[in-house]
Amino acid sequence: MAHTNESQVRGWNNGSLPSAKRRIRALIGLGDRAWFRASRRVIILTVGVFAISELASGTEAAVKAQRFAPCPNAFNCVSSRELGGRHAIQPLAFADDPASAWSRLIRLIRSMPGSSLALVEDGYIRASFRTRIFGFIDDAEFQLDADRKRIDIKSASRVGYWDLGANRRRCEYLRHRFTQ
Repeated sequence: MAHTNESQVRGWNNGSLPSAKRRIRALIGLGDRAWFRASRRVIILTVGVFAISELASGTEAAVKAQRFAPCPNAFNCVSSRELGGRHAIQPLAFADDPASAWSRLIRLIRSMPGSSLALVEDGYIRASFRTRIFGFIDDAEFQLDADRKRIDIKSASRVGYWDLGANRRRCEYLRHRFTQ
């Protein structure tokens, strides 16, 4: 392992500067082989983090498996499938036939500013909403339960711990417009 000596440091001050890489190696005391091993580890770690984040963002099968996952222990999520507590919210109820209620919900979501329908399937919708001021993205899920004449709803922020009640207000706004 190479160490910085007095002549190396003095040489830097008299105008004969080595490359930045060599200066850093001299300061932290790494030789060529140790520098290579450390650099390789950093590269492997960086690639690994990116690969895991891509896997976490999910394939379609992974996303389907996570439908209506329970709300995390944060103040940025509401769900009609939560039983009591700070995450609970009422589902969207309807009295007309399920097909017309479902198409009404789709039209309503499309009419909202900052909304984007990511997936529309038979009885399931995944949408995202971008907030006006900061541009944060909130994800919402809707599941039709035709037998019980209701549409389960879940809305959660992608980032952060607290959304200042934005998801709850959006769901209540949807409920108000849906029942009109």
